[in-house]
Amino acid sequence: MRLFLLPIILSSIFSCCDHQKTEDQEFIDEDGLFIEVVDSLGDGKPNAYNRDNTIYLPEREFVFTYSFIDKEGRECWFSREGYGVKSKDSLTTKMITALSIEVQENNDFFDTDPDYNQTLLAYKYYLYNDSISWPLEHTGVIENAKNVWMHPWRRAKYFYYLQLNPYPFIKHPYEIGHSWDWGFKLGSQWGYKEWRTWEGNIDLQHHYEIVAKENISTPYKAEIPCYVIEATGDTQLGETRLTAYFNDELGFIKLQYINIDSTQMTIELKEIRGMDE
Repeated sequence: MRLFLLPIILSSIFSCCDHQKTEDQEFIDEDGLFIEVVDSLGDGKPNAYNRDNTIYLPEREFVFTYSFIDKEGRECWFSREGYGVKSKDSLTTKMITALSIEVQENNDFFDTDPDYNQTLLAYKYYLYNDSISWPLEHTGVIENAKNVWMHPWRRAKYFYYLQLNPYPFIKHPYEIGHSWDWGFKLGSQWGYKEWRTWEGNIDLQHHYEIVAKENISTPYKAEIPCYVIEATGDTQLGETRLTAYFNDELGFIKLQYINIDSTQMTIELKEIRGMDE
C-alpha cells in the first residue's frame, strides 16, 4: 500500500506488510494499520474501498465545530483561510467557524494512482455565513472490521499543527486496556516558525490506548456512548497528545488535541448531512 498525505505527499510510511484473514475478509497489515483486500478495483467509480464501510458512507457529510486555545488562554478561530488566529469575540467574514468531511463515492485519484486504497474524503472549511472557504482538500479514511483511521484537517497554516499530533485511530478489539503503536515520517513542509521547524523528515511515533467507555455530549447529540482513546505522539521536537472519542455508528465525534507548543484544539461533531436518523 502507498498511503498518501495530500496535498503534499509525505515520505514512504510503511516498510513491511502481513496478510491476515477474518471469517469473510482478508487484510494486509501495513506496520499496524490494516487495509482490506478487495477483489476488484474496477475503474474507481465507485471506489471499491467503500464497500465494507458502515460509518463513512458516500454522500454523508460530517460537520464539526472547533476551537483553538492559544498560549494566552484565549478561545479562538482561524481567520484569513487558516493563516491567522483571532479571538471568537472578534468575528469577521474571513473566520473559519466550522469544518467538515464529505465522503466521496468515487476514487478521483484512480487515474493517477490506481493503487490508492482509502475511502476518499473532501475536507471543507466553512466561514461564519456557512459559505465554503476554497479550495477543498481531498484525502482519505480507512474503515474496515479491523480498524478505523483518518487523516486530520491540514490546511495551511494553523491546521498544520495537527500533522504533528496522533491521527484519529481505533483498532479492534474495542476493549479498555487495548493498546497499539503506529508511526510515519513527516516532512519539513508541515512546520512553521510559530511552533516548530525542522530539516528533512522526522520520525513520528504514536502510542494509543482505549482507556474508557463513556457517554459524551457534543453539539450533535447528548449522551453518545463512546470509546475513549488516549494517544501520544513522540518526536525529537517534543510530545503531542490526542484524546479521541469514537462511536460505532457515528465515527470520531470529538477530538481533543494538545499541540507541540501546548496550545490546544478541540473538534466536535455537530451535524451529519445525508444520514437517515
